[in-house]
Amino acid sequence: IIFQCEELSMTALDDPSPSVVGSATRILLPVLAKWSLELDRLQASLITHLIQRLKSQTKHPYMSLQPSPVESPGKQGLDSDQQMAWTLTVIQTLLPYLVMSVVAVEPVLSTITSDTTVVEPSEVFDLNNGLTNPAIFYEGEYPVSLILGAFDSYVDKEWQEGWPQMDWITSTLLPELLDVLNCTQVNRELVVATFIKMFRYISAGFGRAFVKHKVKPVFAERLQILEKSLTDSRSSIWPSLTIIPVYLVGILAARRDQEFTDELEGLLKRFVCALPVCGAPIHTLEVTIRCLCENTALHETVLAALWEGVVHPRAPVRSSAAILFVSVIGHVSEVLVASRIAPALVTLASDPDMIACVVNSEQELKEGLPLPQALFDNTTLRKARDCTNVWEQQ
Repeated sequence: IIFQCEELSMTALDDPSPSVVGSATRILLPVLAKWSLELDRLQASLITHLIQRLKSQTKHPYMSLQPSPVESPGKQGLDSDQQMAWTLTVIQTLLPYLVMSVVAVEPVLSTITSDTTVVEPSEVFDLNNGLTNPAIFYEGEYPVSLILGAFDSYVDKEWQEGWPQMDWITSTLLPELLDVLNCTQVNRELVVATFIKMFRYISAGFGRAFVKHKVKPVFAERLQILEKSLTDSRSSIWPSLTIIPVYLVGILAARRDQEFTDELEGLLKRFVCALPVCGAPIHTLEVTIRCLCENTALHETVLAALWEGVVHPRAPVRSSAAILFVSVIGHVSEVLVASRIAPALVTLASDPDMIACVVNSEQELKEGLPLPQALFDNTTLRKARDCTNVWEQQ
């Protein structure tokens, strides 16, 4: 019966009526998730069904290398990106059930004592919606906050006994989501933004220890594969770089933690230098940086990483750093533009290696920087203009 209900819910998600799709997402699927959780079928059946649906909506990676026109709405009334984004949203909606399926297990519950630290549910648990509030749908012996605290402490131990529900997350769910991500180019902005949000919720829902010990290693392995493929690339077809913004923004920037912030800065520095050296496109970095700059606490981190490109010995890296610095304008305060961005652009405009000085036009430089005009004398502007001409001729 439950399998038939799952099929019915998938059919409802394909309904041309937005109200039907919305009701299925907010009501039908959470009810089905609770039933699946009670039968211990949530991961193996319902979530797996949704992952298969997501994979079926994914284009072949090489079909997404160039921006494609928006497809005409089909019988579902949504284009392919909207369909993928909605499926990701459905999975995100069911995350509270997925979290409880992992944390409310005997190895964790048996460690609960009067000294167990309490961890309050994060924003991933919509406490205003009874269907996704574990304090309402979970009927166990202990409060949810106590279970989350015990889980965080347990996973943070140097040695721990695993269990099938947790192993499924790291061996099946995360790899399959990253496989889909690997088939998604960064120009599919809606899909990328939804992936970032979903991984941010995964980070918040499972907690710091789980992210550190279980999630980050999965991403680290994929990033190593990506860097190797960039180094070995001998053609103009590049692998998807979408994992960069998803990991940096969705995982590392999602937690206010110095260890995570330090890793974020280190990785951003690495890619600011590595992508131009390989000749890979840097649009992914522009997207990543704009997303990171939405958090004012990360502005200094971003600018410090970009400065690494300004002082790099390779001209292509310095060229890309100029483009990235210009892309930051409008996303940070005027104080930072004056104190950090303008000096970087002036330094690059004075670079003897002319190809390293990239500014789209003299007018863009004048209008883009909300600074006194005297800061840019005729010599600097002339150098910037000449550098642009050299770049365009390459």
